[in-house]
Amino acid sequence: MKITHKLAQNIVNKTMNILGKNINIMDENGVIIASGDKSRLNQFHEGAAQVIKEGKKLEIYSKDINHLVGAKPGINLPIEHNNKIIGVVGITGEPNEVSPFGEVIKMTVEMMLQQEFLLKEIQLEKQARENFIHDLISGRIGNDSDLFLTRGQIVGNFHRLPPLFNKIRIEYRVSRQERERKGK
Repeated sequence: MKITHKLAQNIVNKTMNILGKNINIMDENGVIIASGDKSRLNQFHEGAAQVIKEGKKLEIYSKDINHLVGAKPGINLPIEHNNKIIGVVGITGEPNEVSPFGEVIKMTVEMMLQQEFLLKEIQLEKQARENFIHDLISGRIGNDSDLFLTRGQIVGNFHRLPPLFNKIRIEYRVSRQERERKGK
């Protein structure tokens, strides 16, 4: 999964409204793709790149900012999806102030991303079922029973289709079996 600017900015806005601290989200390359501070968008964040490389939280103190390109004081944590680091979430502020919020913000971001992923997956499955039914009704599948069965299995169990299509499927199978018996 790739974090989009739109989704990341939505997460940043919602989180900042609750927390009252600046939040940044960086992509898998360490580039800031969402922030409460719009001037930081599209800038490279060396601290985030380090988090991606090492896979662990990084605390950046005021004394460290001269050594890390694009960094401000705060904490940065890896964003994980399916056991893979897909980005970094950062909270601006002195680490001793913002650290208590870190894991909660990380978990919130990961849950929001998972929810978005699941919603997209549901939409794709629904679209695949609709396309299958449309192709079935319009005759685009034709007499190719293997294609019919394969696409039907891809979009899910036939018992999920409306009863009318179960009847069509049964009649289609019967007519196929009759053709095979007749040698056609």
